[in-house]
This record gives sequence, C-alpha cells and structure tokens, in this order.
Amino acid sequence: MFDTPRGRATLADLFGGKSAALIVYHFMFGPDWQEGCPHCSFWADNFDGIIVHLEQRDVSIALPSPAHHSEKLEAFKKRMGWSFKWVSSLPERFQP
Repeated sequence: MFDTPRGRATLADLFGGKSAALIVYHFMFGPDWQEGCPHCSFWADNFDGIIVHLEQRDVSIALPSPAHHSEKLEAFKKRMGWSFKWVSSLPERFQP
C-alpha cells in the first residue's frame, strides 16, 4: 500500500490506467529528514519533462519514499516545482 494525495493506493493503482509499464524510482527521503536526497532531487528535476513521452507510450512513473506524504513530500515537491506522482511507502501509516 502507498499513501497518495487521494488516499491509499496499491501498486496496481500506480499504473494509473497505463498498461505497458510502470517506472518506479525510489526517492530517498526518510521520515525524519527535512529534505530529499540531493542526488535523487537531481534526477527528479528531469522527470516532469519526460512524462508526456512516457504517456504516449502507455507508461506511468511513480516515485515512492518512506516519508509522510502530506507533511513532507508535498511540501518538498511544491518547493521544487515538481508535478510527477510521488507517494509514501511508509509502512506504519497502514497498520491498524
């Protein structure tokens, strides 16, 4: 399970209706970190530009990180000006 801005999502949900493939890039951003990994940020700076090309090939991309989605990921994503699909893989969020 993943935490997204729209709630919980399964791995299959991350395909977003695309059937060819799902590219998954693990973005290092720990739950106690204040910012994302500089190296991951470098690569992520290029992801928005390729999304249109991936979609034309029926491919989706998602970036999971083990940080709290709303508190950390969305704030950093906004600060960096990114729009790609970034989800939380923090396991404790899904335990009863």
